Amino acid sequence: MRLASFKITFARAHVRVTPREDERGCPFAGPSVELRGAAAEEALSLAAPVVAWFHAREPVGLRTLAFDMIARRVLVSLEPAPGQRPRVLRLGTENETSGALELFDLAAPLLARLDELARAQLAARAGADGRA
Repeated sequence: MRLASFKITFARAHVRVTPREDERGCPFAGPSVELRGAAAEEALSLAAPVVAWFHAREPVGLRTLAFDMIARRVLVSLEPAPGQRPRVLRLGTENETSGALELFDLAAPLLARLDELARAQLAARAGADGRA
């Protein structure tokens, strides 16, 4: 399976993973995989190198971190300063100076683990539906 996208919401320790294809290799049409608890905490831990990349450039708090593997884009929302609105950063791989290519490299272990977790949850979902 390959992933289409994922989004981490740090404050809620929640991760939403959307596969690109289902277990048969067809375009994925089901609801996204929601990770909470230990699985989400593991994903947050694996996202640490990506978070550190942002902190090395500016000491900011990340609200959300999203990767779109199809568009090869990273979208981040930052915690607002007092009295300000949250900022959003969009980094695309089409601009080699944006850092997105480096972020995709840093996220490789996270992407691999999210793929494994999504597979397991989809298999469990299929088994619960009597399709396994």
